[in-house]
Amino acid sequence: MKAKPRKKLPRFKSEEEEADFWASNDSTEYWDTFAEMEETLELEPTLAKAIARRARRKELISIRLETWQVRLARAIAARQGIPYHTVIRNWVSRGIRAQSKAS
Repeated sequence: MKAKPRKKLPRFKSEEEEADFWASNDSTEYWDTFAEMEETLELEPTLAKAIARRARRKELISIRLETWQVRLARAIAARQGIPYHTVIRNWVSRGIRAQSKAS
């Protein structure tokens, strides 16, 4: 399997433009462009709470999948050491992003 080429980070004209970009893009597609920092980033407590609240906010739904799809998700999840629900959620997220870009 070929490694997926990483995207190049665009230049932003303003902080607002950058905020809009990160609100609709996945930062993991840009890992190679980030440098590791020694200093600790301190967030305002209200911002930290908002981020934590948003990260936890999910809606429970019921979806019927083919048995092979669930088995495949579980196998992939086991190899990656993550819950299989996360694998399925990632598949759904990628599909939604692909459809929205195609529209």
